[in-house]
Amino acid sequence: MRSSVLFKLHKLLKAPLADTKSRVESGAPIFEEEIFDGSYDEKSKLLRDLIAVAQEEKINLEIFETPANLKSDGYKKSGTIISQDTLKNILDSADEDIDRF
Repeated sequence: MRSSVLFKLHKLLKAPLADTKSRVESGAPIFEEEIFDGSYDEKSKLLRDLIAVAQEEKINLEIFETPANLKSDGYKKSGTIISQDTLKNILDSADEDIDRF
């Protein structure tokens, strides 16, 4: 992955550049959080920005929806892979639900 893309991800994730690079190179998750447990606005913006970078840079972004109790060790085994469009639709629906209240 080009260093300019790694730098964009590093800035978005607010994580050390070395950590971001290591996660990308090893195929580890770069974002692994519950979306709806608080700070939804920040997390949804971050996810939308990550999708935008992936589309702009034409990089493969695998998105897994996993049970809340599952973390890095088993996400590929027990998680369900979803598309970028599916994630955007989930976020858009949540935005609409939040706006109703």
